[in-house]
Amino acid sequence: MTDPSEKPKDEECWQCGAPADPRCAYRLSLVARPGRELETMGYPVTRRISQDTIRIPVPRCAACKAWNRLSYALLLLGLMAGALAGAIARLIWPNLTDGSAAIGAVLGCALAIVAIAWRRRRSGRRSLGAYPPVVELRKAGWSYPS
Repeated sequence: MTDPSEKPKDEECWQCGAPADPRCAYRLSLVARPGRELETMGYPVTRRISQDTIRIPVPRCAACKAWNRLSYALLLLGLMAGALAGAIARLIWPNLTDGSAAIGAVLGCALAIVAIAWRRRRSGRRSLGAYPPVVELRKAGWSYPS
């Protein structure tokens, strides 16, 4: 891991340190209320009536892009497996609540989130939200879209 105060190099994947591919960069969006005139660190701002938006390109390699796509697939799989397990449980035990599939989906999704976080920690990859320009812009008042 590098020192967080050290400026990242755009030719290096932020998540794993391999050579970055410009086509694989993740464009992370941050928003702020209009009229606040927050620090932008040179990134272009899209100004609208409801909110200002800034997009920060986080350099990544193709392997990390694929790795993140697998994480999304695991989340969807956990959601579907949980919903299916809840529906099957309702068939086996008819006195369960009508929302057992929804409860199962939530539990499956939560389990998948824990598994994805554990998988990322074991891999040594850094979070996209820990990219130093994102951290600095968050300190300046920008926030993640809700």
